[in-house]
Amino acid sequence: MTDPRTMRRQAGVAVAFVWLLVCGGLAWATYSAIQLEEFETATQHNLTEERAKALAISRLDAIVEPVLARERQRPYTSFRPKYKAAKAFNASSGEELSDVIVPSPLERLPGPEWLLLHFQVSYSGGWSSPQVSGHLDDSVIPAGSIPRNNGHRDAGPENWLAALKSRFELPQLLEEFEFALSAEIEAKRAFQAARPSTTASAEPVPPRPADRSDPRTELARRAARAQQLEKENFVSLARCEPEKVALENLEGATPEPSYSAACVEVAPNLMMPVWLDVTLESEPYLALLRTVSVQSTTYCVLQGVLIDWRRLREHMVQEVHDLFPEVKIVPVVRGGPKPSTSDMLQTIPARIVTGPMAATAVHASSSLRITLSVAWLATVLALSAVTYGTLKYLTIAQRRMHFVSAVTHELRTPLTSFQLYSDLLADLGDDDSQRRRQYAERLQTESRRLSRLVENVLAYSHIGDTGVRLHGRPCKASELAEAVAGAVAAKCEASGKRLCIDVADDATIETDLEFVVQIVANLVENACKYSEDASDPSIYVRVATNGSGGLDIDVEDGGSGVSPSDRRAVFEPFRRSDAARSTGSGGVGLGLALSRYWAECLGGRLSLRKGPRNLNAFACFTLSLPATLRP
Repeated sequence: MTDPRTMRRQAGVAVAFVWLLVCGGLAWATYSAIQLEEFETATQHNLTEERAKALAISRLDAIVEPVLARERQRPYTSFRPKYKAAKAFNASSGEELSDVIVPSPLERLPGPEWLLLHFQVSYSGGWSSPQVSGHLDDSVIPAGSIPRNNGHRDAGPENWLAALKSRFELPQLLEEFEFALSAEIEAKRAFQAARPSTTASAEPVPPRPADRSDPRTELARRAARAQQLEKENFVSLARCEPEKVALENLEGATPEPSYSAACVEVAPNLMMPVWLDVTLESEPYLALLRTVSVQSTTYCVLQGVLIDWRRLREHMVQEVHDLFPEVKIVPVVRGGPKPSTSDMLQTIPARIVTGPMAATAVHASSSLRITLSVAWLATVLALSAVTYGTLKYLTIAQRRMHFVSAVTHELRTPLTSFQLYSDLLADLGDDDSQRRRQYAERLQTESRRLSRLVENVLAYSHIGDTGVRLHGRPCKASELAEAVAGAVAAKCEASGKRLCIDVADDATIETDLEFVVQIVANLVENACKYSEDASDPSIYVRVATNGSGGLDIDVEDGGSGVSPSDRRAVFEPFRRSDAARSTGSGGVGLGLALSRYWAECLGGRLSLRKGPRNLNAFACFTLSLPATLRP
């Protein structure tokens, strides 16, 4: 037969393996599910962020696009303070008028507050602006020389025009325009190449190196190249005007006899956004540039709009603050790193650095975590139930083994005695009456032992089935002591023990006297049985009141008592202490288990402790009874 400890150890290993297997699998599934959820959440967050970024870019482009479209559609004549009308008529007579001078509609700088200046520059006409009246004096302070802590608020249109004149020459501006035009064409061709229905090349159109030998020839070449690129890639904004009017409006020159009155094509190029270092600061200013050429001349005129990038950027940041509280808008300058297409604005060469989204932009669902928590709880409860069932089964199996072992051992002794003394009686002569009487007494003793064994087993088998029928009545402490003395006096005398009963308080309680006597009798019999080696042959029974108004009945002997490791085991069924097994005394280990059960039925409690007389051992059993019988 397998040892109980080995069985418990094997069962523990099996249960631990099941726990490890189930929890390990569930942990792996939990980790995978959480990883998948985090991936889906991150994907959803990225998608939400991309949508928010696209919305932010569309908002920012919506700020610049109306101004950019309006400036692109402005007539070339508006960029001079005054221009000559191509055709003018008398309102009353209808007669055509000549040499009619019209002031520029841009004189009052129409548009948002971040528009700083409209300007025009050419070799013959120099620098001019519709917001600056007269010729620009060299004594005007450029805007870059005004202290920055004022934010250039004190700078006027003449200061910004002076800053442009001091910082740039016409070839430089024309090169910047040609580069911006090439970048626009490159982006357009790349977009067309991405469409399935087109086979257009997306190769860039870089500006050609400048020819420094003849600046005017180089300007004419660049203007012609820009005009050709625009005709190939964009809708032309050319218009037909008399040659002498067009040249005078563009360059401000006095008409020469060679100028014709015939209509020629005046073609302004598409206005392109570029970044210019106007003030020599760390951040450039935004400008819109275009070239204007006349079909009959080789000279080039450049027109543009200067924008206060700081104010425009502040306005843009406020526009998308609800989406990205820490957004930054960074210029994309010539020669810098190429940003991602998804970060670029469509209207100006700038990119958006979003930073973290607003806190309420996206929320992760917690349904998966709730489901996993429920799954873990159900799994732990199921495993706990399996573990409890396994341990309960082991306990029952061990009790069965103890029961079989104990009952088999206890039955063998009386049965062997029955067989032996029956054979002796059968062989005994009729004249040996004394020996016959001895054999009969022995058979009676073994019969009572067998009967007691069967009664205990039957009593334990009925525990918890129908309950115990109690017959409660008032009983005094002295009455309990007398009943106990009458039940165990003979047993103590036969075992050579002296019964000492002390009634400290003659209190009255309501209880079932029969069950109380049976419990105390079991305790006294155990004391007689397991204290044979005690120096003091006395068995003490003390009855006293307890704190709840009931009675405490102590049964104490002078023996070695129960070892500390067996304090709880002695109350388990079919379990016996080491002292009981070493003495070889009979019993199956049901006496204390039944006594504790009966004590609980009475509403009391049976416990083991070190008593006041035998302080060196756990040899004092205490039966605590309540004042009234509990149902």
